[in-house]
Amino acid sequence: MARIHNIETIITRSETEALLLEQNLIKEHRPPYNVLLRDDKSYLYVFISADKPYPRLAYGRGKGNHQKGRFFGPFPSAHAAKETLVLMQKMFQMRQCTNTFF
Repeated sequence: MARIHNIETIITRSETEALLLEQNLIKEHRPPYNVLLRDDKSYLYVFISADKPYPRLAYGRGKGNHQKGRFFGPFPSAHAAKETLVLMQKMFQMRQCTNTFF
């Protein structure tokens, strides 16, 4: 307790949002005593490309700055991200293949 300078309270809308915020803050500040959420894995995002005439639907870990398009997420569960991707593909009939196969 001797190392505590101040305490800040952040109110979130849900437990999931609180857990995501906690993970991001731990990765940002890298506290020496809280190592459980400090791994290198990142949450899945669903991605819709915007650089081609026919948008591509995909998912991946983290927001890639090299891709042009929209990212949706993060999804704390890989299963939830993949289910969302399948549902979006069924609803909007978007391609999932890479540019080399299209």
